[in-house]
Amino acid sequence: MAKRRNTHNKKQKDKVWKRGTSLQKKTVELGEIANVLIALIYWNPTHNHFEKAVHVPKGQSLPDATELTME
Repeated sequence: MAKRRNTHNKKQKDKVWKRGTSLQKKTVELGEIANVLIALIYWNPTHNHFEKAVHVPKGQSLPDATELTME
């Protein structure tokens, strides 16, 4: 994957830094409590990579990414 040009200002980077980890924890917590498949993906402009959080209940699997974008 080509390197992305970082066009985010400090305020935007700080917002991702401050809220991203909390959002990841809440995503997994919701998946575990409700026993649902849940996934979060967002771009971290400070470290120039994607962050993710996923919970997949036993017996289920992640759907194909193309299938998700077609809905």
